[in-house]
Amino acid sequence: MDFLSVSVRINGRSILIVGGGKVATHKAQILHRFTDQATVIAQEVSDALKQLPFTVIERPFEEGDLEGVQLLFVCTGDAALNHHIKALPYHRRHHLHRSHRVEGAQRGRYH
Repeated sequence: MDFLSVSVRINGRSILIVGGGKVATHKAQILHRFTDQATVIAQEVSDALKQLPFTVIERPFEEGDLEGVQLLFVCTGDAALNHHIKALPYHRRHHLHRSHRVEGAQRGRYH
């Protein structure tokens, strides 16, 4: 088996999705089955993602965006940006669940 199923309590959690493309949209659609409380930050956001009841902020990611976030999905098409977010100081990302996949990659890598 290549995958591990994980249960995460999301009610009342601050959730951030960084990315607005195909992978971010897919993650958001799944997340929407369980909550309508999440924030999406990306320079470009798919129309399908905009249709969800999440807060959408169309601009580049900033380190301060992680403040208070308890569940983080990093789903950009930019490997360098994904790496940058992953490498942020520990105190910025303490207690975060990070899911990261470079869009367009043949094999996704999740952290």
